[in-house]
Amino acid sequence: LAAKYRLPVQIHTGTVSRVRNEISKTNAVLLTPVLELHQDVHFDLFHGNWPYMDEYLFLGKNYPNVTLNLCWLHCIDPQYAVTLMKRAVQTIPHTKLYAYGGDCRNIELMVGYLAMAKDNAARAMTELIEEGWLNERDAKEILFAWFFQNPNEGYRLGLTLSENESDQLAAPRRF
Repeated sequence: LAAKYRLPVQIHTGTVSRVRNEISKTNAVLLTPVLELHQDVHFDLFHGNWPYMDEYLFLGKNYPNVTLNLCWLHCIDPQYAVTLMKRAVQTIPHTKLYAYGGDCRNIELMVGYLAMAKDNAARAMTELIEEGWLNERDAKEILFAWFFQNPNEGYRLGLTLSENESDQLAAPRRF
């Protein structure tokens, strides 16, 4: 039905919020047979597959039907989130990542998660700029894609932003 109606299939990957979570069963790489079998379905993989970063990036790079969604990751492990975003710039197409998602029931937490996501993304981009991997204009374009364009297209939301809103959304902060 997901393929028929062009709906993304969202899957919690990596850790889940349960005590005694059996880590050997949480790696998204275990989904590879499903991704292969259902190539006509868009899979939206959550939580940065924490703590399996390399496998997560591999799935995003090598499977056209996969996007990497960093919802909840920014509060699980902020440093991991920064490292993952830096590595994503260097390894996967920019269209394959959603930097933020609302994976909670409480609006106050969503606002806090968004603030953390913006701070982590700004830190990742600032570090990449300082290391000479990209310039500020490219960093802004990537952030715009990650925070707005990719999820807007992936979920077929049809949202638009004014030019001023686009600039505010993508502006990295200097640390």
